Amino acid sequence: MYDRYVYLDNQTVREYIDKCGNKMLGKEYELGAGIFMTRFFEIENKETCVLGIKIQDRYRNYYRDRKAGALSFEEAKVLIEKHKDEDDPFDMAVAPVSGFKGTKNSAWRLQFKRFGHYQQNKTTSGLIDTLSKIKASYSPTSGFLTFLFDGHKGLDLESVHEHLVIHGCPFSKVLFINPAKEDDDEWVIKIGEIWPGYGHNNYDPNLFKKNKDSKIE
Repeated sequence: MYDRYVYLDNQTVREYIDKCGNKMLGKEYELGAGIFMTRFFEIENKETCVLGIKIQDRYRNYYRDRKAGALSFEEAKVLIEKHKDEDDPFDMAVAPVSGFKGTKNSAWRLQFKRFGHYQQNKTTSGLIDTLSKIKASYSPTSGFLTFLFDGHKGLDLESVHEHLVIHGCPFSKVLFINPAKEDDDEWVIKIGEIWPGYGHNNYDPNLFKKNKDSKIE
């Protein structure tokens, strides 16, 4: 355990999604987005990363001596379904293995939001409106707000960046994950930033399907 987060390797997270995901749709999308962001940070920073679940205070002693990636599938299932701190403003954290020092580590804390499937306005203006409302719902933080796009009706993210009035945004960055089909019918995963800047990179989805075992040695 590091700073109230228990870290899991991607293979264990993927196994949980495969076996339990359909029963817990909220956690399934969060964990899937967590895997995407773990691999994104690995590719961008060229080092192994692990996905962290924040635990409730009463379970800290139970996990105190657990190293990242050391939980079995059954233990990870209990962590995700029963011991996770659901009241924390962040859903998960991603940490580089090289950043672990003692009981603290450097990590990117992530709040995930879905856009498209549940919104009535699934367009660019709907996303701008959603972002404008979100900024009033959180206290200032250094964490990242990350959108997972699913079922939208076409988004002009450069226009979102240009027209977004986000002064006082409580997050240090607003990111997005957008699975998209290109003109040649090949799928890519676009991951990028809406705010404070704008930009994105395209990734082959196969990069994110590998059963990469990210463990602390």
